[in-house]
Amino acid sequence: MLEKLIVEKELLFKQLALDEYAKNLEQDVANETKKTEKEVDKVRREFSKKVADSYLENTRLTAEIETLTRTNFKQATLIADYNNRPKESQASDESKTFLTEYETAKTDLEKAKSEIIGQNDCINDLRDSLSQLKEDTEDKIKQLNHSYNLLDNAHEALKNASKLTEDDVTTLTNKNQELYQKLDTLQIETNSKEASMKLLKTTKRDLFNKISDLQQELKAKDLYIQKHSKSNLVADTQTHSKPTQTTNIITMTLGNGNEDAPITKSHLRELYSQDERKSIPIFKGKRGEQLVNNWLKDAERVAQSAGWEKKDKIKYFSDRLRGDAADWHSDYMERAQDEEDYDAWEKALINRFLTETELENLRKQLNELRQTPDQSTQTFVSRINQLYDIIHGKEITLGDKATNEAKALAISLSQMRGEAKQKILLKGLLPKILK
Repeated sequence: MLEKLIVEKELLFKQLALDEYAKNLEQDVANETKKTEKEVDKVRREFSKKVADSYLENTRLTAEIETLTRTNFKQATLIADYNNRPKESQASDESKTFLTEYETAKTDLEKAKSEIIGQNDCINDLRDSLSQLKEDTEDKIKQLNHSYNLLDNAHEALKNASKLTEDDVTTLTNKNQELYQKLDTLQIETNSKEASMKLLKTTKRDLFNKISDLQQELKAKDLYIQKHSKSNLVADTQTHSKPTQTTNIITMTLGNGNEDAPITKSHLRELYSQDERKSIPIFKGKRGEQLVNNWLKDAERVAQSAGWEKKDKIKYFSDRLRGDAADWHSDYMERAQDEEDYDAWEKALINRFLTETELENLRKQLNELRQTPDQSTQTFVSRINQLYDIIHGKEITLGDKATNEAKALAISLSQMRGEAKQKILLKGLLPKILK
């Protein structure tokens, strides 16, 4: 289920990121297009305004030139008339007046000629300015057209990328469906294995009960033989020698000193546990020897196989403690508020015998933990949970009587633990599983 949630979250994040990227690209293209259109309109308006102003100035100058040309023509006509008059008339007062007017007109014509030349120069400058402005405007329009073409190409590329994104989403969806099918298959296999484990435990429990019943029957037969017939006792003892020896062994092991004491399931469980607890290695708490977390892992494996409860773990685990570890256990049990609280006992044991250097090594080991090719995902997740619980302690479980604030805090801490474990899991999973 955890892998399924991880895959769903990754696919959702990828799809959201692709959608956001497509929206941003479309928004950029739209903004650049609007900006380009505004710049083109602005340049066109400025160019139209300057052209209109140039046309008005050219019209005004043309009108002035025509006025000066007509004045020049009139003066030329007067000069021609003066030249055609007789020489005697030139000596009269009228001729003198005419000469004066002639000189004045000549001076005015020269001034007008100078002004015309200046106006022509101004017109030429304006024409040059208009030509330059036209060239600059054409270059600007070409640049804007080039930018628009680039934006158009980018828009087409965006469309193609969107199509590819849709194809990727389809591919991811298909892969997601395949993963769902694989996860369903794994879930079915897991359920089948769990059912098999439950069946095996039930079978084991039934066999245990049957053995207990048989032992009690054997004990009853043994008592019956002892009370009714000594002669038959010899024969029956030969016949049932093996069960009687088993019964005697059980009685001696229990150490009651009373052969008539009834054998209960708890006695048989105690005998079975004595053999099982021998599988747990000795722990002395000395530096340089086995780490306390590794010792607890071995002990937990035996406890799970034997079906021990938490209250039994403290009893059976402590039997394998020696030296400083045994002394610590004695001190702990004297001041413990709840002698059957295994989680508190385990946490106190780790805090006592796990040094800061070893704890730092465990943090580094957890941070660098990677799944091996021959390691199943379930085993890898179990390893993460085990190291995390050793470093940070096991998750807090509250009863129904806990306050709402305590429950809210427990939920928040559980979410933080889940997120931290998820980061470690995603970093350490094999690439083929992440895909």
